[in-house]
Amino acid sequence: MYADKGKQSPLYQNYIIADRGTQGGLWGPDWRNNFEQVFGADSQQYDEAAKVANAVAKLEGTSGVNVVFTGHSLGGGLATLQSAITGLPAYTFNAAGVNAATFARANAQYVQQLPQLVSAYYDNHEILSTLQDDSPVIVPALDAALLYSGLPPLPALQAPSAEGTRIALTPVSSNGTPIPWYEDYNPVEMLAQHSIMSVALALNYRLTQLQGASNGGTGP
Repeated sequence: MYADKGKQSPLYQNYIIADRGTQGGLWGPDWRNNFEQVFGADSQQYDEAAKVANAVAKLEGTSGVNVVFTGHSLGGGLATLQSAITGLPAYTFNAAGVNAATFARANAQYVQQLPQLVSAYYDNHEILSTLQDDSPVIVPALDAALLYSGLPPLPALQAPSAEGTRIALTPVSSNGTPIPWYEDYNPVEMLAQHSIMSVALALNYRLTQLQGASNGGTGP
């Protein structure tokens, strides 16, 4: 504006592209995409996410549009892929890991830069991250609990871990207090911690801690 007079006031727009997490029953389309991703198979939602990312990449830097990606669970995996394609930042929560074959199919150029691009928040010991990271303590414990209940152990799927800089969050109950460690390892509690509501509680607790520290206190 008024560039002929030496005055420039560009208008910037900031957009957040949010990818939804898994919805529906075990045999619904979201879960089908989850299973396809574990095995590196072609996945419709990841293909569609790649198309969105490529469209955004054409806009970025030419129209004053600033974009970040975000998502929870399946949506976190989609946001990670979009970040790897565009080189734009992403914030993920209890994210699904992305198979190397998916990055390759999408011709993602920024996979090696994902630790700098993606902030990957997760509830410590939540079920998805635990299984993807193949915890040497918790996974055998879950297998033992399943066997004790008369159920088969977890299959060795070798699911990919979430990409990015991993940031562990303290699991928090609905009243805002940390969940005791002996409940934290309960399979039912681990499953509950995967929800976006649990992430919101954990993020609020972390924010309260940081605010307390900045005010000279130690937080709750």
